[in-house]
Amino acid sequence: MFVKLALILLLLVAQAPAGRQADSRVVQSQNKENVSVIEKVKKEVTKNPNSPDAQYQLGLAYLKAGLDQKAEMAFRKALSINHNYIDALIIIAQIELNKKNIDSAKKMILKAKEIAPNNVRVYNVLGGISISEGNLNMAEENFSKAVKIDPALVDVH
Repeated sequence: MFVKLALILLLLVAQAPAGRQADSRVVQSQNKENVSVIEKVKKEVTKNPNSPDAQYQLGLAYLKAGLDQKAEMAFRKALSINHNYIDALIIIAQIELNKKNIDSAKKMILKAKEIAPNNVRVYNVLGGISISEGNLNMAEENFSKAVKIDPALVDVH
């Protein structure tokens, strides 16, 4: 039972953003950096519009800036370019899970599992889906698989 709880807490801590207050100067500086990164990545997308990597990086930049809808659109564009783009499949599955679209999340992550059966992030998302479904035994199984693949996960504090 303790292992179950520890694995579930590990997932939740790993996915939860750290809550901290920042003064307005720090926020403004971060916003400028985010805009700068987004502009640089947009230029790369313009140069290489059919690059799933460029679209994925744009999605990450949008996500960091808190522009979740634009991020999701960029991730989906990456996936439309390369239907087997593992990183896009995983992050879209996580987005769908966060939106409580369990069936859609499952579909994405199971496709990712077919492509990359030894990917730690796949099992973390599968564990999150299992928690959402109330299936703690399956969650424990998925988190245990993740730890088997990457034993360093148990060292996360």
